[in-house]
Amino acid sequence: MSVSQAASSASVIATATSETTPLPGQKNRSGPDFSLLSNDGGTITIVAPAGYKFKIMQDVSLGPDKTPVPDGENGKQIAGAILRTGLKYYIADPEDALAPFVVELTQ
Repeated sequence: MSVSQAASSASVIATATSETTPLPGQKNRSGPDFSLLSNDGGTITIVAPAGYKFKIMQDVSLGPDKTPVPDGENGKQIAGAILRTGLKYYIADPEDALAPFVVELTQ
């Protein structure tokens, strides 16, 4: 099954936006926080523009932010246990991004 077929039969559990570089005054963050709408524990697939690479970081209020997905890109599949509902995440350190972009997580 292709990524587009998988995405069409899956539900979007999160949508995030990102600029092409970190935001002014930020070391890594290139977009606002987002949260998962749901997570049934199954595999999560990243849907993003082809060729764009980025991290998904967890916003931690006390202490350094975590990087549960250091190598995000279109079609990447990650274990559902890596990302959880009730936490805040953001897109960080985009590479090869030619324009601001949207990332969807599907399950």
